[in-house]
Amino acid sequence: MIVIILLLIGTIVFLAYIINQDRIEINNLKNNAEIYEKEKNEYKNTINNLETKIIELNKLANNNKNIKYEIVKELPKEIKFDKETKGTEIVEFENNYYVFIKMGAKGSSGFGLEIENVIVNGIDVDVYIKEIKPEEGLNYLTVITYPYAVVKFDFKPNVNVIYN
Repeated sequence: MIVIILLLIGTIVFLAYIINQDRIEINNLKNNAEIYEKEKNEYKNTINNLETKIIELNKLANNNKNIKYEIVKELPKEIKFDKETKGTEIVEFENNYYVFIKMGAKGSSGFGLEIENVIVNGIDVDVYIKEIKPEEGLNYLTVITYPYAVVKFDFKPNVNVIYN
């Protein structure tokens, strides 16, 4: 009888060990599946970005026209953008892409941005910017301003802003 009880206890311990090993293996498989899904999504994003770039390049190649851009002096009132943040923002409006180069909030009326040059190479665009700062000895209004400059394209550019 004791032998049978010991055999049953041994069998139960062995089965518990096997079950625990299976649980560990299942958890490892779940972790590997999560890593695979994450990597798959990253690859999909990369592929989508490359496909978008290829579409834009084909569009430019097939247009057989000079690439046109316009330095915008008066912005359509319907276009909304985040004027308070510093940096670059692209807004699509009526099949055009407006590239905003923004200084963020400034404490006087003496700040500004001036576009000095735009160089287009396919969908890659270099925008040369001159930052205007208040001159010493001159009086400026003490108000919060949000200086920005805008360039309009008929394609979605990859923008590199170069400050002079």
